[in-house]
Amino acid sequence: MIEVHRVSKVYSVGPVKVPALREVSFRIAKGEFVVLTGASGAGKTTLLRLLYRDDLPSEGDIEVLGYDLVPMRRSHVAALRRSIGVVFQDAKLLPVRTVYENVAFVLRVLGTPRREITERVFDALRTVGMSSRAQAYPAQLSQGSAASRAGAGHREAPAAAPRRRADRQPRRVDGRRDRRGAQRTSGRVARRSCWPPTRPGWPRRSSAAP
Repeated sequence: MIEVHRVSKVYSVGPVKVPALREVSFRIAKGEFVVLTGASGAGKTTLLRLLYRDDLPSEGDIEVLGYDLVPMRRSHVAALRRSIGVVFQDAKLLPVRTVYENVAFVLRVLGTPRREITERVFDALRTVGMSSRAQAYPAQLSQGSAASRAGAGHREAPAAAPRRRADRQPRRVDGRRDRRGAQRTSGRVARRSCWPPTRPGWPRRSSAAP
């Protein structure tokens, strides 16, 4: 399902080259539940951005759901992102739309019949415990509630995402950053096989992933 082969990513800050990832390789099979851990600055966010093709590696190959991401054309990226779900730390909400309108917007973009939108929006909001805040705006929500709304949006995608990634970076209580982590990902990965890729009630793909 996800295969990363000798991937490196180097950022240029003026004349300085800053390595974020160095020759990272791993394979995640269908049905596995994987947790990526590491110190702040270790490259976790960089790796996730590469997996949904928000950025390209400096070296190496990445394959997700049968898509070869490195040579992929920009016009094909939308098809990849309809097959996966990403829950961002900042929720990515439209600030001038209510909770209901944010979820409905996703459905309209994906071509959901208008007559089905209201029912599906409230079904998703009930699933994440947000139905009572349907008319609230993002500024009126706590960060946790905003993340729940974002999850409701992914809950209603027509093709259920086979894997969800929560890009939430742990913070040190004293605010200090471990600079050594910027040189390489920690490589600590917790795995548990045969974990269902979707929760009960989430829509499932009608056919196997490519």
